[in-house]
Amino acid sequence: MRKLIIVQTATPDYRKKFYVFIKQHLKDYFELYSGDNYFEPTVESDKTIDFNISIKNHFLFGNRLLFQTGIFWKQVIKENVLVLEMNPRILSNWIILLLRRAIGRETVLWGHAWPRSGLESKSDKFRNFMRLLGNKIIVYT
Repeated sequence: MRKLIIVQTATPDYRKKFYVFIKQHLKDYFELYSGDNYFEPTVESDKTIDFNISIKNHFLFGNRLLFQTGIFWKQVIKENVLVLEMNPRILSNWIILLLRRAIGRETVLWGHAWPRSGLESKSDKFRNFMRLLGNKIIVYT
C-alpha cells in the first residue's frame, strides 16, 4: 500500500482532528510534515500533533515567498500519494510538482478554490498552472 504524505506550511490546532483521523485509519501509511508557522507568523503549528515531522520554512521577501527544506524531500520521488498546498507562493512545491509530473508520480493539491482577491487576481494564473501540474485537487473555501 502506498503512503499518504501531506506537506504543509504549518499544522494549526484547528486541523488537528482531521490529521488525527487520518493517522488513526492509515497508521504507518500516513506521514505529516510541516514547518513551525505560516506566512502570517501568528498561525503556528500545534506542537501536540506528536506524529508531525518538523521541516524548515525559509520565508523570503518579507514572508511573501516560501521554500521548504527537510527530510520530506526523500519522499518526493517515491511512489506515494503526495499532498501539497495549492499556493503559488511556495516555491519548493513548484519544483516538486514539475519533478513528480516528469516521473509520473501522483500529486494532489489542496487549497482555496480561488485567491483571496478573487478570480481576476494575477496570482490565479499561477494557481491555474499549478492545477494543471497536479493529478487531483481538493478545494475548500
